[in-house]
Amino acid sequence: LAPGGDALAQLAEALGRHGAAVAGLGDAEGDALAGRPGTVRWRDGRWETVAFTHRRRPPPADAESRSGAAAARPRDSNGREKDAGGGALEAEALREAGNRAFRAREFGRASKLYTQALMAAPEGPGAPALHSNRSACALAMGLWREALAEAEKCVAKAPEWAKGHLRRARALEAG
Repeated sequence: LAPGGDALAQLAEALGRHGAAVAGLGDAEGDALAGRPGTVRWRDGRWETVAFTHRRRPPPADAESRSGAAAARPRDSNGREKDAGGGALEAEALREAGNRAFRAREFGRASKLYTQALMAAPEGPGAPALHSNRSACALAMGLWREALAEAEKCVAKAPEWAKGHLRRARALEAG
């Protein structure tokens, strides 16, 4: 901003230049820039900021799913794929169910699902996250001692993971 000038007028002029620069680009370049989250665009007689969106990307199509090899995998009595990785598939399914319960604010149910996931793969790579999730559930239910115990298990399994330390700090703060 220029010293002594009207800040609002200078801002409007800057926004106008931005819009003109976007409009001066070719259609493909202008659309790509104007549609980028956090940029400003002119629409319906006013300036607006393009909102950030959180979209999940679809899983990449791999050779197995295209060839039908996934359907040929062995299944258990419930129709789920048999897990050759020490319970990792079952633990992942239980963790996802726990995440859904947590989002629905069913903290007791979520904690039980995380416990079942830990029993399916107690030393799996997701164990620290499951202890962290159980800590969050306990804290949400007001059980700070249990939250602290779970956070300490998380920190013991993954001392370099900051989220475990955060859970521990929140439990100590609540107590």
